[in-house]
Amino acid sequence: MGKDHDRVERQARRFAEQLRPTSDCPEPLPCGTCFLAFTASLDAANLEHVRNKCPEFYDVLLGIVLREPVLSEEECAVLCARIVAYETTSCPNCAARSEGPVERNAPRLEPPFEVAYNQCCLAIAMCVNPSEQEKAYSRTRKRPFRSGYWPDTTARLLPLGAAQSIHRLVRSATWYRGAVSLLSATLQRYRYHVFQEIIKDSLLVRRTISVLERQPEMPDPLWLYITVLAAHRSR
Repeated sequence: MGKDHDRVERQARRFAEQLRPTSDCPEPLPCGTCFLAFTASLDAANLEHVRNKCPEFYDVLLGIVLREPVLSEEECAVLCARIVAYETTSCPNCAARSEGPVERNAPRLEPPFEVAYNQCCLAIAMCVNPSEQEKAYSRTRKRPFRSGYWPDTTARLLPLGAAQSIHRLVRSATWYRGAVSLLSATLQRYRYHVFQEIIKDSLLVRRTISVLERQPEMPDPLWLYITVLAAHRSR
């Protein structure tokens, strides 16, 4: 297990470095093959290890999620082309292979950017949803964060500030199911920190309610939040 943790930590650090904005590439995007395979492979133990040893990995993922939302097919197409170009020509894991991975030649049913964005959201949502050992710890609203594990502060969870972070997530949730899952998880665990922001008219609460209601497998507690949101909005 120790060797596996070390390998996962090294990979997480490499991805964090690749996805960190620079002056040459202010908005880097993940590879459509190796990054997705890495995030999808994280089990509960490795997830906890990365949250503790490489929190910057989740910082950069959240930075991608909270960029100005991509809400048009034209913008999405441009970013899809960037992801494919990076995967085939620049990715240190995939581009150097003499023969591309099988996945690269397989037909993709969803646009690469949509897949990557959703996966970033889901990877973060796995951290926001409390693990079994955290459930008792985060039971009170005064201590929803776990020291030493990402996210450990409100500022880390909402790096643009509560209003702008939630606003962008709400807008993205109108297009991306991953954003719906992340918004749902955030509301459930950190409702005390975001509830007052999301009920503001400026944050499109009606749209938020309709988006959450379309979530296919809605956790029961979330129906309570939707009901409260709707009741507050109707006053």
